[in-house]
Amino acid sequence: LPEVQGKGCIYVVVDRLTKFAHFLSIPKIHTAAEVADWFFQEIFRLHGMPKNIVSDRDNTFLSMFWQELFKLSGTELTPSTSYHPQTDDQTEIVNKWVEGYLRNYVSGQQRAWVKWLHLGEYCYNTTYHMSITMSPFMALYGYEAPNFMDLLFGDNKVPKAKDLLQESQDIMKSLKENLQ
Repeated sequence: LPEVQGKGCIYVVVDRLTKFAHFLSIPKIHTAAEVADWFFQEIFRLHGMPKNIVSDRDNTFLSMFWQELFKLSGTELTPSTSYHPQTDDQTEIVNKWVEGYLRNYVSGQQRAWVKWLHLGEYCYNTTYHMSITMSPFMALYGYEAPNFMDLLFGDNKVPKAKDLLQESQDIMKSLKENLQ
């Protein structure tokens, strides 16, 4: 990924039960403490502390800091087996989805990937998944997410707001068409 706004990596977190995922843009060079901080800011605040985390064998997740932090919190850490990414097959599937999203939509606007990553996350989480027979959004919240089209037909007092919604809707439509 090209470095944009100091970000050059995507930290993907997937809930094994609901398949709900978060895509966080982070700097290419980061410490275990920074990743833990992002985890608490973006994941813990929404979902609480998991009982188990399966991760790849990146030095961040193998560091003493990371190990001790999660040991103290009561979370079991399970690193995936080297050369066997299927240990964490679910995250690998999501990583391929994100790669497809970036290739199909953002490839024409490579420097905009950070700006539009949240729409990829929304699209992923609101798309039907055969393995759970519903969308991850529905599995987590118990109802389907609102559609951008519903928002576009509201009262139009601020044209710039409607333009942003329209641009987001166009991207969502393109995403769903390209990834089916």
